[in-house]
Amino acid sequence: MKQFYVFMINGIFCMIGELVDASFGNNLGIDSICVLSALFAIEGCLEKFFNWGSMSYQVKMSKESECLILSGIFGGMCALFLIGGSDCIPYLWSLTETQYELFKKCMVCFGAGVLAWSFNGFMHRFVVLNCMNRLMMTSDVLYYIVIIIVDTAILCLRLPCYWMIIATNIVLALQAVLFAVCSKVWRKLRKPSAKALKECFLCGRDLFFEKIFTTVMNILFNSLASRLGTELYALNSICSSITTYMNYVILSIYDFLLVRLKPIGSTLCKYKEMKVWRHKCAALVIGISYVLAYLMAMPMKGGVSQHQIPAGTLLSHIQQAHRHACGLDEILGERQSVLLLPGTSRRRVRQVPQCPGADAQRDALGRRRKG
Repeated sequence: MKQFYVFMINGIFCMIGELVDASFGNNLGIDSICVLSALFAIEGCLEKFFNWGSMSYQVKMSKESECLILSGIFGGMCALFLIGGSDCIPYLWSLTETQYELFKKCMVCFGAGVLAWSFNGFMHRFVVLNCMNRLMMTSDVLYYIVIIIVDTAILCLRLPCYWMIIATNIVLALQAVLFAVCSKVWRKLRKPSAKALKECFLCGRDLFFEKIFTTVMNILFNSLASRLGTELYALNSICSSITTYMNYVILSIYDFLLVRLKPIGSTLCKYKEMKVWRHKCAALVIGISYVLAYLMAMPMKGGVSQHQIPAGTLLSHIQQAHRHACGLDEILGERQSVLLLPGTSRRRVRQVPQCPGADAQRDALGRRRKG
């Protein structure tokens, strides 16, 4: 349970840090709110690509060399897509001419640094899933201290919002280097093999297809919301950002269960253990998330009036975050007798493995019924 509290406290800190970071962009003006919201929707979709290596690692919890290669390959592909599409992708949204120009520059800056995001995502997964608690919390504290200082300077100088993206790229790259040096990840690296690379690719593919539909729909929704007008779109963007960053706290259950279930061999025992811990932790985590979501509405409002962030709009976005805590499909899902087995691709299981002693318990129960 101690490890769960470590993950939860770190999640709370990261949620607050991300919301404070986002609030600086919101306070640069309503144009920044709209542009950063649209970019955030694109980042949420591409994240499923450039984090392919980290998604594979959280299933395999090994094969570091192959997962790192996948991070580099998909990160490079996303960089080419963002830079190459910067002249046409912004027109999926209904924005002003000023916002279009700002959006194009933001996409180029994001594309130039997306490899740093990819490698940082893998290294962060490596540190978290190996329970390097001190390194995880120290690096996150340093990251948000530096990024908030830089954001303050950008806000005081009234620089365009793409400078915040450039700063984030640089700080993420430095944090990835810190992770690599302090975790000594090179000791885990081995000569990559084509077979292991294929296994890791297939593991990431399963998680990718589970998530990609939702993220594509989020882009469509965000694009349609931009046609409501600048003020309503900015309002939607603020509420969406608040509830999206709630996932940092809610997914502390997810990280804890990945670590907790790792040594358990039986699939059925993993599933039962998951349900027990989910019920123990979900209410606490969701309650904390709700409270923090409302408290963070004030610094996040930027150029939008506080009374324009109604509870109904905020609650409408909480369903997605709530599903992570109650579903936890990425850890061990059961849909129509299909189980996601750690280290394998999704497949139909005809006979579910039993917990140790299950046969003896079933025989004893049968004898009592006959008696």
